[in-house]
Amino acid sequence: MSMGLSAKDLREARNASGMPAVPLRVMVSNSGRVDLEGKVFRYSSSPLVVFSTSRMPARLRAGVARRADLFLFPGKTVDLSGALQILRADFGVKQLVCEGGGRLLRALAELDLVDGMRLTVAPRVFGGSSAPTLTGLPGDFLLPQREFRIIRQSVEGDECLLDAVRCRRDDPLTISHFPFRISHS
Repeated sequence: MSMGLSAKDLREARNASGMPAVPLRVMVSNSGRVDLEGKVFRYSSSPLVVFSTSRMPARLRAGVARRADLFLFPGKTVDLSGALQILRADFGVKQLVCEGGGRLLRALAELDLVDGMRLTVAPRVFGGSSAPTLTGLPGDFLLPQREFRIIRQSVEGDECLLDAVRCRRDDPLTISHFPFRISHS
């Protein structure tokens, strides 16, 4: 799973390779409580796939299915590995750019499905002892840790963008070659 491309970069890369500029959109909701009037359902210039669970209220299922391809998994959580297999087999997805929150990032990282990230560092201070981190709440450490290496950095306006790729044991450039480590201590 790649998180290192901006939306503009992705559109340009897709155009250059002969694909439609706007990619397939994917929504993941464990609860299935989605707003059928929300922007994601009103936007229609690209197809939408929704992955949820059997917890999705029955009254919403028909509405979602009219607007998107709907896949329901049994249990309380979406089987993310299964969802990725469906995206590959049914929709030909080879690369996925994820713009989810901390819980989705953590779930993907726990399964070791994150190959890259784009981190934005902004000159703002906020938060507190219960402010969420990249992968959930403070103190809820992801073990074992996942190591990344910074491959690109740029400044856009007053923000610094860091593109990082996952370090794997068979990667000839291991994290020890770089002074960067993503951690929350």
